[in-house]
Amino acid sequence: MKENEESNYQNKLGKNLNYKEGERELTITITKKKDGYEKGSMTIPMQWIKELGIEAGEKNVIAVCKDDKIEIRKNNN
Repeated sequence: MKENEESNYQNKLGKNLNYKEGERELTITITKKKDGYEKGSMTIPMQWIKELGIEAGEKNVIAVCKDDKIEIRKNNN
């Protein structure tokens, strides 16, 4: 791949963490609790957290699942 094409490819995958937008393949961890219920979690890139304006100590966000998409935004309350 040419250098420019490779850079664009990395940005598309979100490998360049200074890039604000782009796709990332994230790993979801599903654990089963003792009471039988399952819980899912995943880690999102720190750059995305910074872009949302979330600071250390702010633990809650608003997440909306609609039309096969998940939207995450800062909780301003």
